[in-house]
Amino acid sequence: MYFEVIHMERAESLKHTEQDLVQVYECLCDVTRLRILNLLIHSPLCVCHIEAIIGGPQARISRHLAYLKGHQMVATKRYQNWSIYQILSLHSPVLKLQLQCLQDCTREMPVFREDEKKLRELGKDIEWIGKFMGGKPFVAPAKGSECRSPSE
Repeated sequence: MYFEVIHMERAESLKHTEQDLVQVYECLCDVTRLRILNLLIHSPLCVCHIEAIIGGPQARISRHLAYLKGHQMVATKRYQNWSIYQILSLHSPVLKLQLQCLQDCTREMPVFREDEKKLRELGKDIEWIGKFMGGKPFVAPAKGSECRSPSE
């Protein structure tokens, strides 16, 4: 009986990890969601800021944000008429590892570099958001380090 309980607990633990992995990769298979996540790594942002950086209709950006929220990768907080999004800091280690890889992979891609440039240009316009959202943006593992599995 003891063996069966341990085996079932381990199976549930693996199942949770597999679900996390699938959930993360479902969200990462779209360039707009990759761009959004790459921006949110640096700072919580309002939908209007994401729209200004990425371009395109607000409805499309909101739809992608809703998808990320539905997959528990981002959280939102309302401030007056603003919807502010940030990466969930309590998400699985799988997400953190993949966001580190995203940072490494996008460093040389022009569209992501341009997005980050536009984000820096917003500067003081978005400072209040970090303070409103708790003072600290999500921080992925060190930028520039190689992608590796959690077991390495």
